Amino acid sequence: MSDQGHQVQEILIYHHSHLDVGYTQHPSVIWARQADYLRHAMDLAERYREGNAGEQFKWVAESSAVVEYFLRQATTKDIDRFLRLNHEGLIETTAMYCNVTPLFTASELLTSLKVMTRLRTEFDIPVTSAVNHDVNGESWMLPDFLTALGVNFLMMGINQDSARPPEPRPRPFWWEGYGGARLLTWNGEHYGYAQYVGIPRPKAWTKGGRDLEQSQKILDAYLDKIEGQGYVLSSLVLSVTNTVTWDNDGPNEELVDFVRAWNHAKRTPRLRLVNPRDIPGWLEREDANHIPVRRGDWTDWWSDGVASSARETALKAWAGRVWEASRWLRALSPGMNPSDREEFDRLQREVSRHLMLYNEHTWGSAESISSPDAIHSLGQWNSKSAHAYEAAAGASRLWTLSTRELARRVKATRPSVLLFNPLPWPEKFRVILPRVRNAEDFGGAWPLQELARDLEMANPVNPLYVAGAPVDYGLVEMPALGYHVMALRPPRASSQVEGDRWTLRNDGLELTLDPLSGSIQSLVSLHDGYQWCERESGYGIGEFVMHRVSSPKGRAFLQPGSPPRDTRADLDHEILRVTRVKDLKTIHGPGSTALRVELEAPGCRQLTVTYTLYDAASWMDMRVELDREFSREIESVYLTFPMKINNAHFHYASGGAVVEGELEQLPNACRDYYSVDAWADVSNEERGITLATPDVPLVLWGGFTVGAYAEHHQDASPLLVSWVMNNHWHTNFKADQAGKMVMRYRLLLHHTGFDAEMSQRMGVSAATPLLAFPVLRGEAGMVAESEPADLPAESSFLKFTPQAVQIIDLAEETSDAGTLMTITWLPWVDVADGHGQLALLPPGKILQAWQTHLDGESMTAMAVTKGAITWSGSVGTPVTFKLLVGS
Repeated sequence: MSDQGHQVQEILIYHHSHLDVGYTQHPSVIWARQADYLRHAMDLAERYREGNAGEQFKWVAESSAVVEYFLRQATTKDIDRFLRLNHEGLIETTAMYCNVTPLFTASELLTSLKVMTRLRTEFDIPVTSAVNHDVNGESWMLPDFLTALGVNFLMMGINQDSARPPEPRPRPFWWEGYGGARLLTWNGEHYGYAQYVGIPRPKAWTKGGRDLEQSQKILDAYLDKIEGQGYVLSSLVLSVTNTVTWDNDGPNEELVDFVRAWNHAKRTPRLRLVNPRDIPGWLEREDANHIPVRRGDWTDWWSDGVASSARETALKAWAGRVWEASRWLRALSPGMNPSDREEFDRLQREVSRHLMLYNEHTWGSAESISSPDAIHSLGQWNSKSAHAYEAAAGASRLWTLSTRELARRVKATRPSVLLFNPLPWPEKFRVILPRVRNAEDFGGAWPLQELARDLEMANPVNPLYVAGAPVDYGLVEMPALGYHVMALRPPRASSQVEGDRWTLRNDGLELTLDPLSGSIQSLVSLHDGYQWCERESGYGIGEFVMHRVSSPKGRAFLQPGSPPRDTRADLDHEILRVTRVKDLKTIHGPGSTALRVELEAPGCRQLTVTYTLYDAASWMDMRVELDREFSREIESVYLTFPMKINNAHFHYASGGAVVEGELEQLPNACRDYYSVDAWADVSNEERGITLATPDVPLVLWGGFTVGAYAEHHQDASPLLVSWVMNNHWHTNFKADQAGKMVMRYRLLLHHTGFDAEMSQRMGVSAATPLLAFPVLRGEAGMVAESEPADLPAESSFLKFTPQAVQIIDLAEETSDAGTLMTITWLPWVDVADGHGQLALLPPGKILQAWQTHLDGESMTAMAVTKGAITWSGSVGTPVTFKLLVGS
């Protein structure tokens, strides 16, 4: 036995199966096998129940998705066993739906966590911990959400492949969330690291018996290492995963025998089998000075992989926004018939599952790069991509279901469309609709049905819809959280924006294109003559750039060793740019003028960029239509935004949080690139630019920083870059992505320092989809002449004061007392006690109100005064109310 005298007196070992949906087997196989493993783990927990404390078999259901699947298809006997073992602490259900990426919006992240709260409510399963393995980061909102939902501990076991892990590790720390909540967090070694430091896999022992002495030597060496690096705690947490593979495999029965033999021999440190919910009690015995507080975003190094499927990622983002808006409208405009309600409830659960599983961290097969044409690789990619397409189709149907009743009731004197604004503030939406053959004389139901179908499938990332000569109605202002009925009478294409061959000019801006690259070479504010385009970088605003990368050591050389180092100097970079401008058109629309340039560029069958200025909007829109050739060379596609903003600070939105790059990031979190939720901003004290990027989540700050593996921002370069697509990975992600896609950008130039509310409004508005539904009386199957038209042509449903909030959940249900609405939002500004107000607008009325916790528990009655309630809140802290509403 050891006589090393280590500081560590006890090692806490927890055992689990890491869920990689599709990495080593097809997803349909993985779900079934995970259920088998859970049954086997229950057998082992019952077999070893009588052991000493710390020597019983314990098993962690790492993801609530696995438990949800298991409970849907398990027998009553297995369900009873599972629940009993959860209460005994031998099996643990944890809070995270799956191992996540930054693609989760705040609403999607909260919905994923509510799977856990639903299991806790329906089955009385105790859930107090969360586990997320493999991935290299988490949303900064996670501590606030988890603590509000009764979870007090987060276990992280990241994979250092292509990443800098936060150091030092292993260590605990209090992670302070965006809203200020503190969550005890274990920043652990790799999720299967115990197998490297003396805790053996099955059959790793010699025929002569368990080789405890060899395990002791390995473990002592590891403890010497970490204690030499300053580890001073008396407890250490290690994770043990699968029996054969790292991922998606079953429990190790021999682990119990090993721990019992080790402890029986009185070896040190003592080994103790635990589940994550046991760990906080051990850590809280330590000196509080040894558990620091860290505040900031845990930016994920693996977020670059989402650019391996750019079209599907953009489609998923659109589907998620439609899914949210449909739920908001259903809650605000009740009256859905029972059959539609039943379909809506079923479908919204399906859509949310597709959204969550697309956001999950596994993109495909382990052989996706080495054998991209293998059935295994193709099948798993089809499974992954299907989540985006199924979510989009389902979300479109949800929009139809949520809108039909309202369309029957609004007043319309001619063929019209119903438009909905799901935002808490009035906003101008660019309305582009499928062309109606004759808006004044439909001549039967078919054209209307055709319009309904086209509206249902119309989305900004669908190039076929866009190519179908739609009608531009210009900017239409819509009321906050309300609707507007617009007659289908296309306006005349006239605009005050001046446009000539290379230049656009409105009251505030003048932009000039480069005749060689088709990008913006000059962008000037007319009121002060300021030139926003930084020319020293050699790139224009909106310029297409492709990087091809090669190495004598092959693709794997893109993945650095440990610790990571800057790989850029070791690689051969070929920088490819636009070769010529093929065509240029000036397009006059209602209240806008655009320049559309068709470009010739390497690797592209087609590339067009459209720049639009408006009469009545301060922003500039940019639309890129790209048709990529098939290629499996190692490539990245970028669009550049070189902005002349000296001494700039970088901010971005992620999962409901607004983050200042560098200053509000955890140590060693990713600074090479950022997965943003709709926008990023570059500002100094005097001016700045907010770039909305609703379809392309990855942004670089400081130039082409991919591969730097920087500990800190090295620069003050003003080059902002949108990372459109790549195929850099050596595994898991797709090897190619030919075909058409559409990317939208919006640029807001502001003559002030950074303003979080302004950037949030602009970014969220740009990402919010146009939601339209046809209104025509007398058409068979749609709206009958006899239907009551009792609602005005325009109205808001709900009024927020202040409007600086982001709704992240809104639902309604019927109760004995009437309709019960539950609404959750995140304030973007601090609101003092009594200064916030929430009111339903006629014909709706708040009858009673309660403020609740995020999980709906501990309700406190609120006074309703003149149909409104008052509220207070701080930035980033969820606020939840239940409202009993009537007419």
